[in-house]
Amino acid sequence: MRTGRIVTNPAGEVKGLRQGRRTPRALDAQEVYRLQRTAAARRQLAEAKAGPGLVTPTLVDAVRDEALLNLLLYTGLRVSEAAALRVEDVVLNERSGKVIVRSGKGRRYREVPLHREARRALAAYLAVRSGDRAGDPCDRPLFLGQRGPLGARGIQMRLAALGEAAGVAVTPHVLRHTFATRLLRQAKADLVTVATLLGHESVATTAIYTQPGEADMLKAVEGVG
Repeated sequence: MRTGRIVTNPAGEVKGLRQGRRTPRALDAQEVYRLQRTAAARRQLAEAKAGPGLVTPTLVDAVRDEALLNLLLYTGLRVSEAAALRVEDVVLNERSGKVIVRSGKGRRYREVPLHREARRALAAYLAVRSGDRAGDPCDRPLFLGQRGPLGARGIQMRLAALGEAAGVAVTPHVLRHTFATRLLRQAKADLVTVATLLGHESVATTAIYTQPGEADMLKAVEGVG
């Protein structure tokens, strides 16, 4: 049909097989630990090389990557939402904090509370971050690379490099799935709360995280007496 040799598609009535909806992949506790340990080790090495009280580009990059990891791990932000954050979208108090997503999917506004690990990492990054344009207080993207704001692709690349060093396959989307899964299984949060935190329009979208994975089914079968 593409080359014009026939006018009717003989496979037009062939129906595809129905595919089951796959449960999103989430990191387990050991993988999360390895990622956080690797990010912290990189930051500590950069601190040691810089020397007491000194800030180098390598140190800033290491602190930024640790902040990126913990932000996505504990908020479940989409990579586009993280890339769009500005300095003023991060609110840090002594014992609380939040990140403001001004225009998420569907142009929806939401605020996500910050876990203490995310607050610590973000505070450390803000303390060493620089690069705003002089005289332009509105031009303050949160995450900066060497040549300007760190976009979605840049965030993906930084996480991929961190994952390679830790021996963990990780993407912003995997961290989003991990956040949702931990909320449901560890924190025992309800679907409405999880949907609100993730910026889902419907809890039906969030319900996919309640589906058991292969490891869950194996554990259930092995538990039969």
